[in-house]
Amino acid sequence: MADLWGHFARLMLSIDERERELLEAREIIKRERARADRAEQQRCDLIANLSHDLRTPVANIRGHAEALLKLANNEAKSPDSLPEQQRAYLTIIHREAIRLGTLFDELLALARSETHELHLSMTAVNLQEVIEEVYQTIKPLAYSERRITVGKTIAPGLPAVRADRQRVQQVLLNLVRNAITYTPQGGLVAITLQRADTEHLVLSVADTGMGIAPADQARIFERFYRSEDAPTGGGAGLGLAIVRELIEAMGGSVTVESSVGAGSCFSVILPIA
Repeated sequence: MADLWGHFARLMLSIDERERELLEAREIIKRERARADRAEQQRCDLIANLSHDLRTPVANIRGHAEALLKLANNEAKSPDSLPEQQRAYLTIIHREAIRLGTLFDELLALARSETHELHLSMTAVNLQEVIEEVYQTIKPLAYSERRITVGKTIAPGLPAVRADRQRVQQVLLNLVRNAITYTPQGGLVAITLQRADTEHLVLSVADTGMGIAPADQARIFERFYRSEDAPTGGGAGLGLAIVRELIEAMGGSVTVESSVGAGSCFSVILPIA
Protein backbone atom coordinates (compact mmCIF):
# COMPACT_ATOMS: atom_id res chain seq x y z
CA MET A 1 0.00 0.00 0.00
CA ALA A 2 2.86 2.40 0.83
CA ASP A 3 4.36 1.77 -2.60
CA LEU A 4 1.02 2.49 -4.23
CA TRP A 5 0.65 5.80 -2.40
CA GLY A 6 4.22 6.72 -3.28
CA HIS A 7 3.56 6.04 -6.94
CA PHE A 8 0.37 8.10 -6.78
CA ALA A 9 2.20 11.03 -5.14
CA ARG A 10 4.92 10.97 -7.80
CA LEU A 11 2.26 10.88 -10.50
CA MET A 12 0.49 13.91 -9.03
CA LEU A 13 3.77 15.82 -8.75
CA SER A 14 4.52 14.99 -12.37
CA ILE A 15 1.09 16.30 -13.45
CA ASP A 16 1.60 19.49 -11.44
CA GLU A 17 5.00 20.00 -13.06
CA ARG A 18 3.56 19.52 -16.54
CA GLU A 19 0.73 21.95 -15.82
CA ARG A 20 3.26 24.50 -14.58
CA GLU A 21 5.36 24.06 -17.74
CA LEU A 22 2.23 24.38 -19.88
CA LEU A 23 1.23 27.59 -18.11
CA GLU A 24 4.73 29.00 -18.57
CA ALA A 25 4.66 28.10 -22.28
CA ARG A 26 1.29 29.80 -22.67
CA GLU A 27 2.61 32.95 -21.00
CA ILE A 28 5.64 32.99 -23.29
CA ILE A 29 3.39 32.59 -26.36
CA LYS A 30 1.14 35.40 -25.07
CA ARG A 31 4.09 37.75 -24.54
CA GLU A 32 5.61 36.95 -27.95
CA ARG A 33 2.26 37.44 -29.67
CA ALA A 34 1.82 40.82 -27.99
CA ARG A 35 5.36 41.77 -29.02
CA ALA A 36 4.68 40.72 -32.61
CA ASP A 37 1.42 42.71 -32.64
CA ARG A 38 3.23 45.81 -31.38
CA ALA A 39 5.95 45.39 -34.00
CA GLU A 40 3.35 44.98 -36.75
CA GLN A 41 1.48 48.08 -35.58
CA GLN A 42 4.72 50.06 -35.51
CA ARG A 43 5.53 48.87 -39.03
CA CYS A 44 2.12 49.94 -40.33
CA ASP A 45 2.40 53.30 -38.55
CA LEU A 46 5.85 53.87 -40.03
CA ILE A 47 4.66 53.07 -43.56
CA ALA A 48 1.61 55.31 -43.18
CA ASN A 49 3.54 58.23 -41.69
CA LEU A 50 6.38 58.08 -44.21
CA SER A 51 3.99 57.75 -47.13
CA HIS A 52 1.93 60.70 -45.93
CA ASP A 53 4.94 62.91 -45.17
CA LEU A 54 6.71 62.18 -48.46
CA ARG A 55 3.70 62.68 -50.72
CA THR A 56 3.77 66.47 -50.41
CA PRO A 57 7.39 67.07 -51.51
CA VAL A 58 7.01 64.55 -54.34
CA ALA A 59 3.82 66.29 -55.46
CA ASN A 60 5.72 69.60 -55.43
CA ILE A 61 8.50 68.13 -57.58
CA ARG A 62 5.94 66.76 -60.01
CA GLY A 63 4.09 70.07 -60.19
CA HIS A 64 7.22 72.09 -60.88
CA ALA A 65 8.41 69.56 -63.47
CA GLU A 66 5.04 69.77 -65.24
CA ALA A 67 5.22 73.58 -65.24
CA LEU A 68 8.73 73.54 -66.69
CA LEU A 69 7.78 70.98 -69.34
CA LYS A 70 4.75 73.03 -70.36
CA LEU A 71 6.90 76.13 -70.59
CA ALA A 72 9.55 74.28 -72.61
CA ASN A 73 6.95 72.89 -75.02
CA ASN A 74 5.37 76.32 -75.51
CA GLU A 75 8.76 77.81 -76.33
CA ALA A 76 9.95 74.90 -78.45
CA LYS A 77 10.30 77.07 -81.58
CA SER A 78 11.89 80.00 -79.78
CA PRO A 79 15.65 80.64 -80.22
CA ASP A 80 15.93 80.62 -76.43
CA SER A 81 14.08 77.33 -76.03
CA LEU A 82 15.33 74.61 -73.72
CA PRO A 83 17.80 72.21 -75.37
CA GLU A 84 16.34 68.83 -76.26
CA GLN A 85 18.60 66.98 -73.81
CA GLN A 86 17.48 69.15 -70.90
CA ARG A 87 13.86 68.66 -71.91
CA ALA A 88 14.48 64.91 -71.82
CA TYR A 89 15.91 65.24 -68.29
CA LEU A 90 12.79 67.13 -67.21
CA THR A 91 10.63 64.37 -68.69
CA ILE A 92 12.51 61.77 -66.66
CA ILE A 93 12.11 63.82 -63.46
CA HIS A 94 8.40 64.16 -64.11
CA ARG A 95 7.94 60.46 -64.87
CA GLU A 96 9.82 59.34 -61.76
CA ALA A 97 7.90 61.80 -59.59
CA ILE A 98 4.68 60.21 -60.83
CA ARG A 99 6.05 56.76 -60.02
CA LEU A 100 7.04 57.83 -56.50
CA GLY A 101 3.67 59.43 -55.91
CA THR A 102 1.93 56.26 -57.02
CA LEU A 103 4.12 54.14 -54.75
CA PHE A 104 3.37 56.34 -51.73
CA ASP A 105 -0.36 56.15 -52.48
CA GLU A 106 -0.11 52.35 -52.65
CA LEU A 107 1.85 52.10 -49.40
CA LEU A 108 -0.59 54.39 -47.63
CA ALA A 109 -3.57 52.38 -48.86
CA LEU A 110 -1.81 49.16 -47.81
CA ALA A 111 -1.09 50.46 -44.29
CA ARG A 112 -4.66 51.68 -43.83
CA SER A 113 -6.06 48.38 -45.07
CA GLU A 114 -3.92 46.36 -42.66
CA THR A 115 -4.90 48.51 -39.68
CA HIS A 116 -8.58 48.59 -40.74
CA GLU A 117 -8.41 52.37 -41.12
CA LEU A 118 -9.46 52.41 -44.76
CA HIS A 119 -12.44 54.76 -44.74
CA LEU A 120 -14.70 54.82 -47.78
CA SER A 121 -17.03 57.63 -48.74
CA MET A 122 -19.69 55.69 -50.61
CA THR A 123 -21.79 57.87 -52.90
CA ALA A 124 -23.33 57.81 -56.38
CA VAL A 125 -20.31 58.17 -58.70
CA ASN A 126 -20.46 59.20 -62.35
CA LEU A 127 -17.83 56.93 -63.89
CA GLN A 128 -17.91 58.88 -67.16
CA GLU A 129 -16.48 61.90 -65.34
CA VAL A 130 -13.81 59.80 -63.60
CA ILE A 131 -12.76 58.27 -66.92
CA GLU A 132 -12.55 61.68 -68.57
CA GLU A 133 -10.32 63.05 -65.79
CA VAL A 134 -7.95 60.08 -65.95
CA TYR A 135 -7.99 60.15 -69.75
CA GLN A 136 -7.03 63.84 -69.93
CA THR A 137 -4.23 63.26 -67.39
CA ILE A 138 -2.71 60.14 -68.93
CA LYS A 139 -3.23 60.53 -72.69
CA PRO A 140 -0.62 63.26 -73.42
CA LEU A 141 2.02 61.69 -71.17
CA ALA A 142 1.58 58.22 -72.65
CA TYR A 143 1.98 59.53 -76.18
CA SER A 144 4.83 61.96 -75.56
CA GLU A 145 6.91 59.47 -73.58
CA ARG A 146 6.09 56.12 -75.19
CA ARG A 147 4.04 56.94 -78.30
CA ILE A 148 1.24 54.89 -76.76
CA THR A 149 -2.28 55.85 -77.81
CA VAL A 150 -4.89 55.89 -75.04
CA GLY A 151 -8.52 55.66 -76.14
CA LYS A 152 -11.89 55.48 -74.42
CA THR A 153 -15.32 54.08 -75.30
CA ILE A 154 -18.32 54.82 -73.09
CA ALA A 155 -21.78 53.41 -73.74
CA PRO A 156 -24.49 56.10 -73.73
CA GLY A 157 -27.05 56.61 -70.97
CA LEU A 158 -25.24 54.74 -68.21
CA PRO A 159 -26.30 55.28 -64.58
CA ALA A 160 -24.01 56.12 -61.67
CA VAL A 161 -22.40 53.42 -59.51
CA ARG A 162 -22.19 53.24 -55.75
CA ALA A 163 -18.54 53.69 -54.82
CA ASP A 164 -15.89 55.96 -53.32
CA ARG A 165 -15.03 58.42 -56.09
CA GLN A 166 -11.43 59.02 -54.99
CA ARG A 167 -10.75 55.29 -54.68
CA VAL A 168 -12.30 54.51 -58.07
CA GLN A 169 -10.08 57.15 -59.65
CA GLN A 170 -7.06 55.64 -57.87
CA VAL A 171 -7.99 52.20 -59.20
CA LEU A 172 -8.42 53.43 -62.77
CA LEU A 173 -5.16 55.38 -62.70
CA ASN A 174 -3.39 52.31 -61.39
CA LEU A 175 -4.80 50.04 -64.10
CA VAL A 176 -4.06 52.48 -66.92
CA ARG A 177 -0.50 53.18 -65.73
CA ASN A 178 0.03 49.44 -65.35
CA ALA A 179 -1.20 48.88 -68.92
CA ILE A 180 1.15 51.57 -70.25
CA THR A 181 4.10 50.07 -68.37
CA TYR A 182 3.58 46.66 -69.96
CA THR A 183 2.79 47.92 -73.46
CA PRO A 184 5.61 48.50 -75.98
CA GLN A 185 6.10 51.79 -77.75
CA GLY A 186 3.45 52.52 -80.33
CA GLY A 187 0.90 50.28 -78.60
CA LEU A 188 -2.70 50.90 -77.59
CA VAL A 189 -4.49 51.18 -74.25
CA ALA A 190 -8.30 51.26 -74.28
CA ILE A 191 -10.67 52.27 -71.46
CA THR A 192 -14.22 50.94 -71.84
CA LEU A 193 -17.37 51.46 -69.76
CA GLN A 194 -20.58 49.51 -70.33
CA ARG A 195 -23.27 47.54 -68.57
CA ALA A 196 -22.34 44.17 -67.14
CA ASP A 197 -25.99 43.36 -66.33
CA THR A 198 -29.06 45.15 -64.98
CA GLU A 199 -27.40 45.80 -61.60
CA HIS A 200 -23.73 46.41 -62.45
CA LEU A 201 -21.41 48.38 -64.73
CA VAL A 202 -18.09 47.03 -65.96
CA LEU A 203 -15.05 49.29 -66.35
CA SER A 204 -12.31 47.70 -68.45
CA VAL A 205 -8.72 48.60 -69.28
CA ALA A 206 -7.24 46.65 -72.20
CA ASP A 207 -3.78 46.88 -73.76
CA THR A 208 -1.72 45.47 -76.60
CA GLY A 209 1.14 44.59 -74.31
CA MET A 210 3.16 41.49 -73.56
CA GLY A 211 0.31 39.60 -71.93
CA ILE A 212 0.32 37.54 -68.74
CA ALA A 213 1.16 33.84 -68.49
CA PRO A 214 -1.54 31.61 -66.92
CA ALA A 215 0.72 30.82 -63.95
CA ASP A 216 1.16 34.53 -63.23
CA GLN A 217 -2.55 35.32 -63.63
CA ALA A 218 -3.26 33.23 -60.56
CA ARG A 219 -0.92 35.39 -58.45
CA ILE A 220 -0.87 38.91 -59.86
CA PHE A 221 -3.35 40.15 -57.24
CA GLU A 222 -1.05 39.04 -54.39
CA ARG A 223 0.86 41.70 -52.51
CA PHE A 224 4.46 42.21 -53.65
CA TYR A 225 4.17 39.62 -56.41
CA ARG A 226 6.11 40.47 -59.58
CA SER A 227 6.42 38.29 -62.62
CA GLU A 228 9.90 37.30 -63.74
CA ASP A 229 9.08 38.98 -67.06
CA ALA A 230 8.12 42.28 -65.39
CA PRO A 231 10.03 45.24 -66.86
CA THR A 232 12.45 47.25 -64.77
CA GLY A 233 10.67 50.09 -63.02
CA GLY A 234 7.36 48.27 -63.09
CA GLY A 235 6.56 48.95 -59.46
CA ALA A 236 6.74 47.16 -56.13
CA GLY A 237 4.06 44.58 -56.86
CA LEU A 238 1.43 46.38 -54.77
CA GLY A 239 -0.74 48.05 -57.39
CA LEU A 240 -3.01 45.17 -58.43
CA ALA A 241 -3.32 43.87 -54.86
CA ILE A 242 -4.56 47.29 -53.75
CA VAL A 243 -6.89 47.49 -56.76
CA ARG A 244 -8.56 44.26 -55.70
CA GLU A 245 -8.77 45.24 -52.02
CA LEU A 246 -10.29 48.64 -52.81
CA ILE A 247 -12.82 47.28 -55.31
CA GLU A 248 -13.89 44.44 -53.02
CA ALA A 249 -14.23 46.91 -50.12
CA MET A 250 -16.70 48.82 -52.33
CA GLY A 251 -18.74 45.70 -53.04
CA GLY A 252 -17.29 45.05 -56.49
CA SER A 253 -14.94 42.59 -58.15
CA VAL A 254 -11.99 42.62 -60.53
CA THR A 255 -10.94 40.03 -63.11
CA VAL A 256 -8.25 39.64 -65.76
CA GLU A 257 -8.20 38.03 -69.20
CA SER A 258 -4.87 37.71 -70.96
CA SER A 259 -2.81 35.75 -73.46
CA VAL A 260 0.96 35.90 -73.76
CA GLY A 261 1.86 38.20 -76.63
CA ALA A 262 -1.73 39.34 -77.14
CA GLY A 263 -2.24 41.86 -74.36
CA SER A 264 -4.41 41.94 -71.24
CA CYS A 265 -7.81 43.20 -70.15
CA PHE A 266 -8.64 44.04 -66.54
CA SER A 267 -12.33 44.43 -65.74
CA VAL A 268 -13.78 46.10 -62.66
CA ILE A 269 -17.44 45.40 -61.87
CA LEU A 270 -19.28 47.85 -59.59
CA PRO A 271 -22.91 47.94 -58.44
CA ILE A 272 -25.26 50.54 -59.88
CA ALA A 273 -26.33 53.19 -57.34
